[in-house]
Amino acid sequence: MKTITGRPAPGARLLDPANGYRPISNDMDSTLPRNSYWRRATLRGDFLETKSTPKPATKQTAEKVSKTMNEEKG
Repeated sequence: MKTITGRPAPGARLLDPANGYRPISNDMDSTLPRNSYWRRATLRGDFLETKSTPKPATKQTAEKVSKTMNEEKG
C-alpha cells in the first residue's frame, strides 16, 4: 500500500478515520495511507506532506555505527 508522510498544517486539527478518528500529532510526522481522504486534506492545505523519506541503512552505515559504539564502550 502506498503511504503519505507529513503533519497537519499549523492550526489544523485532522482526525484519522483509520484510528478511531483520533487526532494526528502536530508535533511529528505521521505515515498514513495515500487515499482520497488524505489527498483532499493535502489539496485543502490542511495536511503538509513531507518530501523526505528515510534512507535505508547500508552495510557501510551499520559498520560505522558498530565501530563508533565499540569505541565508546572501551
